[in-house]
Amino acid sequence: MKINKVLSIILLLSFVSSIEAHGRSKKHRYKHRKHSGTVLRYSYYPKLHNHYYYKYPRHYTYLNVEKRNMVLTDADMIINQIKYLKEMEENNIINEKEFKKLKKRLLNRIGKYVEKKKIHGSEQAINQIEKLYKLEQNNILTKKEFNKQKKKMLKLI
Repeated sequence: MKINKVLSIILLLSFVSSIEAHGRSKKHRYKHRKHSGTVLRYSYYPKLHNHYYYKYPRHYTYLNVEKRNMVLTDADMIINQIKYLKEMEENNIINEKEFKKLKKRLLNRIGKYVEKKKIHGSEQAINQIEKLYKLEQNNILTKKEFNKQKKKMLKLI
């Protein structure tokens, strides 16, 4: 009888002490904090097995865009591209949702400095979409393949 009372008291005390600890008995671990921006780390410590990442030297890299690669976009050229996209929409090459998205993207470029590659890339992407559509009409490409390639080209515009 005495043994049961002693065991019940021990169990009761251990239960009460764990309740009153308020989580103090939990293991304290480092909580990962998200970092804003891009940080490239070029280091490796073999003894530490890369566990102490917060002690690594950090190298920030910034890509400078040179002015010679930048061109002020011409409104006439963008309007011609939008007209061409409208014709593609009327011919059911692209749907209305894609047309509105591309039109908005192109109109936002008017009066801004854009890389030369981007201007010529959008013209070439539009031509590629038309060529892919012709291949699909000739049953060389399936509808699924055409849509997949079309999405890739629309991202370039």
